[in-house]
Amino acid sequence: VQLARSRGVLTALDNTWGAGIAFNPFELGVDISMQALTKYASGGGDVLMGSVTTRDEALYARLKLTHMHIGFGVAANDAELVLRSLPTLAVRYAAQDRVGRTLAQWWAQRREVVQVLHPALAASPGHAQWSEL
Repeated sequence: VQLARSRGVLTALDNTWGAGIAFNPFELGVDISMQALTKYASGGGDVLMGSVTTRDEALYARLKLTHMHIGFGVAANDAELVLRSLPTLAVRYAAQDRVGRTLAQWWAQRREVVQVLHPALAASPGHAQWSEL
């Protein structure tokens, strides 16, 4: 992020798996955070929607203008479907995290499995970096 910024390059990060709960890309200095609201946020997988977020007012204005020129929009019913599920997002995310870790540990103990890639497992590549976040 620092290298990109020093060269005037904007940075964007797909934060879908972080769901806006487990990870804050802005703490790394990222300019844009994107996420598919189709997954965790909607909860039911019955809507196709995403979000683009920034903390920079000037960048927000540029993104908004581009959005208006392209003509993208969100139907009221789609917005309602996502809003309906937001109150339970933290509970659902915690449950999925718990189950994911349990399954990863179970699979890691299986003799017929060579390697399990899950950042919470100490043997998984990238575990140290994941732990710092």
